[in-house]
Amino acid sequence: MLSRTRLASLALILGLGTLAYAAIRPSFQEGQDAPPQPTEHHKMLLGSVGEWEGTMKMWMPGVPAQEIKCQETISPIGEMWTQSRFTCDFMGMPFVGSSTTGYDTAKKKFVGTWIDSMSTEIFAMEGSFDAEKKVLHMSWEAPDMASGERVRHRSETSWTADTYTSHMFKGEGAGEKTMEFSMKRKAKKEGAKGAAK
Repeated sequence: MLSRTRLASLALILGLGTLAYAAIRPSFQEGQDAPPQPTEHHKMLLGSVGEWEGTMKMWMPGVPAQEIKCQETISPIGEMWTQSRFTCDFMGMPFVGSSTTGYDTAKKKFVGTWIDSMSTEIFAMEGSFDAEKKVLHMSWEAPDMASGERVRHRSETSWTADTYTSHMFKGEGAGEKTMEFSMKRKAKKEGAKGAAK
């Protein structure tokens, strides 16, 4: 016969299992009993996985335009997400940023997050892909560096197999350009183990 302590433990385990299932189940599409499968949108994002290097240009009020060398590593999270680690020296200080990017099949939108070593806020973004121009548009809200007020920001990113450029703007309409990234894949070292032929 089970003791009360064992019965309580079993009930707790069953309860936690039910909660875990309830947390996961709503992410399945209606009428499905299995997780969603990767789409062409996800496969497109996975094409960015790899090591990148290049420059970041910044335009800030009262400061001459700056060009900063930067590096980025983009890794896959399963078949439906990518995670980026971006690093550079910003005004003499090390800067680290991290993003996640995916495609939400329920919203039918690209989604992402951004955090960095100089902010306490996490930024959530949404967007769409212009198949004709081959540009990924993402938008989010963030403080204006000049006024501190929250304003709309957006990015426009286009890429080839081995390069990508991203332009960032703040404000409504065409907005004001704030950043520009020009990146290329790092060359694989000759004779590196596992290097693609």
